[in-house]
Amino acid sequence: MDKSKETDMEAVGLEWRKMTNSLAVDENVVSPVVSKSWHRSALANVNPYALDEKYYLKKKDLDSYSVCNKFVDEEFRAILQKIADEFNLSFILFDNKCNLVSVLAVSEKIDLITTNCSEESIGTNSICLALQYDIPIQVFGKEHYNKLLHQYNCSAAPIHGFNKKIVGAINIGGIIDHKHTIGTLGLAQSIAKIIEDKIQIDNMLTQLTVSNNTLKNIIEYDSSGIIYLVSNKIISYNKSLLNMFEISSKDNENVDKCIRMALRQVEKHIQGDEMENTELILKINNEKKSFLVSVKQFIINENKEVCRLFKFDSTNKYLQFNIKNSAIYTFDDIIGNCKNIVRVKELAKKAARTSSAILICGESGTGKELFAQSIHNESFRKNKPFVAINCGAIPSELIESELFGYEPGSFTGALNSIKFGKLEIASGGTFFFDEIDSMPLNVQIKLLRALSSNRITRIGGIKEIPINIKIIAATKKDLLQEIELGQFREDLYFRINIISLSIPPLRDRKDDIPLLAKSFIDYNVKHSSTPEVKVDPEFYEALKYYYWRGNVRELRNAIEKAVLLNEKETLSIDSLPREVLSAYKYKSLKNKISAHVVETKQNKDLLKTGEEIIIEYVLNQENWNLTNTAKRLGISRPTLYRKIDGSPKLSKRKKMLQQEVS
Repeated sequence: MDKSKETDMEAVGLEWRKMTNSLAVDENVVSPVVSKSWHRSALANVNPYALDEKYYLKKKDLDSYSVCNKFVDEEFRAILQKIADEFNLSFILFDNKCNLVSVLAVSEKIDLITTNCSEESIGTNSICLALQYDIPIQVFGKEHYNKLLHQYNCSAAPIHGFNKKIVGAINIGGIIDHKHTIGTLGLAQSIAKIIEDKIQIDNMLTQLTVSNNTLKNIIEYDSSGIIYLVSNKIISYNKSLLNMFEISSKDNENVDKCIRMALRQVEKHIQGDEMENTELILKINNEKKSFLVSVKQFIINENKEVCRLFKFDSTNKYLQFNIKNSAIYTFDDIIGNCKNIVRVKELAKKAARTSSAILICGESGTGKELFAQSIHNESFRKNKPFVAINCGAIPSELIESELFGYEPGSFTGALNSIKFGKLEIASGGTFFFDEIDSMPLNVQIKLLRALSSNRITRIGGIKEIPINIKIIAATKKDLLQEIELGQFREDLYFRINIISLSIPPLRDRKDDIPLLAKSFIDYNVKHSSTPEVKVDPEFYEALKYYYWRGNVRELRNAIEKAVLLNEKETLSIDSLPREVLSAYKYKSLKNKISAHVVETKQNKDLLKTGEEIIIEYVLNQENWNLTNTAKRLGISRPTLYRKIDGSPKLSKRKKMLQQEVS
């Protein structure tokens, strides 16, 4: 380094110390790009005197980053290593997030390599500035924000990929000594250009600008059906296409005829030069077939010959890749610690590990679909479709087409394209029949055959389509009783009832009610503008006394209403629905009377004692308002007076209240 640069670095060093003391920096000494980066680094609270250990590349990890890739081969790396050894340099590739990608070459004298060079991690450096401003840039010694980097001069150049987007940067770092005289910025730009050229070449290869022989070898292994044309001449096609068209490769004349007929049909639907995943029904060998067709066009040489690529996929393949698992619940979402619900969960987990059909029985609102989704997500099919259908919600005349699909124009009102049935869509995954007891008998017959043969036939079709699904059915009725009534097929019952799960109603798991209520309260507070609320313990206690005909669903609705309409800081029993509150008060009063009967162990005057307890209970609730109390008890006010005066306990309490008032 020459004397003038040393002098400049001394001046920069003075400005760096000013910066670390939060003083203004002279931009006549420090470039605006560097000074602004210093400022941003300081605002990000980056330590200018130390580096976090997680940003160090340890020596033992160096080999894992010193590997070749398709853009930098071994020969090129060997050249860079010679330069690195001669001038004490490092050549390092970073991605566009400032993360270390590859150590191309490094001198043994370089003892500091960072794995992340973002401004927020280590402060001002050449890599982050090159990526941020999209320019080649050098950062010398004390221009670095971190003092540990003051011993290095660094040059970085951004690397651009397809469509000129920045994909990373090359950085050349060198130790400041008498041998460091090489023009590293120009070298960094040259290396970046070499890598960019290789990226462009690689992209051109992926765009099918390869020789016909190479292309033929490539497309032969594609699972899609491929036809490759140059200047409208068929150059190549693959075996997958012949399999889809169901034609033999030995019959060359028929192959050529079928391909050309298919191309003519596709041409009628192309708008412009290209097409992307368009569903077409093509007539192949006098048989209609459904395909997803894509068409791409390229100019392949200097003579501007037009290459066209036709890609055919079966619509079933599209379904497999685009119908995702719609089951969102797992067993962790099933709240409850009581023995009967824990036992059902354990059995359901075991059932999930099999392919056997499962029948879930339970009242409305007990969580039958929650169990079904949890079983699917616990099974080896969890990454496959979960398809659910409510047999009671679909009109009986439509349920068959929903399950099995239909061929174009197979009945009045049918579309002129294939409709895929839900059983076909679910293949590979799980199918959930909710309220299966509502399925019409004629559909039960066809479903039984499908489940027995693992094949379906669309309405209006003749071709059998193989399916592979796990069946889960749910019912709130007694199917054996439905069989006796002639409303459900016995053979279908035994087909779907390999493993049976019986979900207990909420009234049989009262200890779980507070847990469920709390989770519903937390959910509603979180997903609404409702502020946090406290909960009176009596609120949870009152919930246990109600019958809950709608089970967990009814409880969830009651909690949602209580939370959203609550205007106080605490949820109390007054926030509960009237029927829940009435049940609680009735049971509380009943328990109080029962306890008194047990305590007295006498049968004498039980009726009178019970009447006294009820009157006292209502008086306390009405704060001894005699008019309101008499109204609730259904008696006149004078009658209430007589009953109070006839009870020593109530009479005494009445006198005490009168004295307090006076």
